[in-house]
Amino acid sequence: MRNVLPAQQVVDYAVGNHCVATHDRSPCVTRPHIQRRRTDRLDTLDALVWATERPGRETG
Repeated sequence: MRNVLPAQQVVDYAVGNHCVATHDRSPCVTRPHIQRRRTDRLDTLDALVWATERPGRETG
């Protein structure tokens, strides 16, 4: 898992994230969806469901 995006992808991700998060019909307006990428894992909160994914390990 790579922790760093190339500069253009960071900008694209930020703009895309803003558009999805603020659009009237987006589920993100009423339900939080948050991700935090670390060097050893990806933590995700989707509504009330917390998940941690680690590279090379099966999720289940």
